[in-house]
Amino acid sequence: MKKKILCAVFVASSICMNVFAADVSLVDNKVTVEVDSVAEAWGTLIVTKADDSLADDENIIAMKQAKADENGKATFNFSMPATLEGGVNGKYDLHIKSGDGDVYIESMYYALPADRTSVAGNLKTEANVKAIIENGSNEDTLRTLGVHLDIYNDLKDADAQNGNTALTDSVCATFADARTADMSDTEVVNLLNEKVIIQAINTLPNKSTEVIEKTGFSFENVKYADEDDSTKAFVCDYIYANKPYASFEDIENAYEVANMLNVINNTRFDAMESKITGYAQDLGITGDPIYTNYISSTNKTAINEDIVLALKNKKAVTVQDLLTVIDTATKNNPGNNNPGGGGSTGGDGGTTINTPPNPLTGVPVGNNSSKGFNDIEDVAWAKTAIMSMAERGIISGDGKGSFNPNNSVKREEFVKMLVVAADMHNMDAKSSFNDVDNGAWYASYVASAYNNKMIYGTSENGFGVGTNITRQDMAVMCYRAAQNANIINKVRDGVQFADADNISSYAKDAVNVLYEAGVINGIGDGLFDPTGTATRAQAAVMIYNLFVK
Repeated sequence: MKKKILCAVFVASSICMNVFAADVSLVDNKVTVEVDSVAEAWGTLIVTKADDSLADDENIIAMKQAKADENGKATFNFSMPATLEGGVNGKYDLHIKSGDGDVYIESMYYALPADRTSVAGNLKTEANVKAIIENGSNEDTLRTLGVHLDIYNDLKDADAQNGNTALTDSVCATFADARTADMSDTEVVNLLNEKVIIQAINTLPNKSTEVIEKTGFSFENVKYADEDDSTKAFVCDYIYANKPYASFEDIENAYEVANMLNVINNTRFDAMESKITGYAQDLGITGDPIYTNYISSTNKTAINEDIVLALKNKKAVTVQDLLTVIDTATKNNPGNNNPGGGGSTGGDGGTTINTPPNPLTGVPVGNNSSKGFNDIEDVAWAKTAIMSMAERGIISGDGKGSFNPNNSVKREEFVKMLVVAADMHNMDAKSSFNDVDNGAWYASYVASAYNNKMIYGTSENGFGVGTNITRQDMAVMCYRAAQNANIINKVRDGVQFADADNISSYAKDAVNVLYEAGVINGIGDGLFDPTGTATRAQAAVMIYNLFVK
């Protein structure tokens, strides 16, 4: 009766193909299925032959329940039968229900242990490897062993179009030359798959992310199959652009380089140096004079800002592209690492004379060193944030040694700080707000924020230039920027501010989430003061907590 109830639930649920990834492993006739679930949630697995209905209990080969661990991993174990009507070897459906979610289906192939041992043994020893691979009666067994028959069949189709068998003959010949009789079953299958993948990448015209997924490669503990679509496309394009490959190791090296370039292309300026130096040896650039000049430069902040802007306009798709970008940025920013630029200083005051404009804003930045700020001792709670943000060129002083921490912040001023910290500035962006002059220093920052859905203005066509930003609007902008960057993590429980009713409806979620993330706090006495004017110190701390800390 229990089985029929479970089946009824499964049939009533909607079917979603491949919503979660299931990892299937096999030892003899024992199968282990690991699935991503919700921590501590119970899940159910029902096994049938492919395309068999759950409505008939006779179709059910195994049914298991498991509770996910604290990391959300649920593990099911079951044994395959020795005999079945119609034979055991074939394709099976894994009907998986995780917690309160819908049922989804993963597939697996299974062949009897004796068949697997026989076919794997023949792959190690038989002269005519091609006959084994292309024998239809071996298909289920080969797939159970893990042979990439889909890719092999693509090569076979290409042979048919070319009117010969050159591609598949080459795969079988190179495999036979490299195999040995003492290999394990896993080793011989891995070797065959490597030869298939090398041939597919070198000769098939279509650039296939599916082929790259079959390599099993991962970068910094993330499997290629689990990467986002843009990363997959970039890496795939790089690998195919640099073919042909003589070995599987050559493909793996290309995969590593592609991922490193992709990371650098999407790195913020304050992390750029660590990424370039961290990857330099693997990229093979440590002995290049361009890299040496970059490392020895003392003006890293400006150089890294230029590198980021250049890579946003045009990604580096080769190592030489990256070196060219680094070289140009280094040559354009000679001198010391004073974020205010190469003005002279006198005495102990640290006041910069004849300070050139900030390369990002076009307005003077003053002296950004902590020594130059003579008015932040009274805001000790914000001192670390102010110093750190100034060193990164995100905020600046007045050019006279003061930061003016208690001054109010204009909306355009805060947007500039936020866009730079979030690394979302597009110098060419144009604003459509009626009150934003596209010739103004802040125009591209406002436009960049709007294009990234961080702001929507104070009216249908107005941004609110010149008005002081409120604490709740500051929270909303930060919340949207954090959503774009996917960097919000809960570190504490929420709080009910005494003036919560005064927080506008559009800002409530932002205030709650940022408080739980440790980004914002109240002003004391349990108050948030949502409509109060934000100060420069408060703005510095909020952005620091979100993007720098």
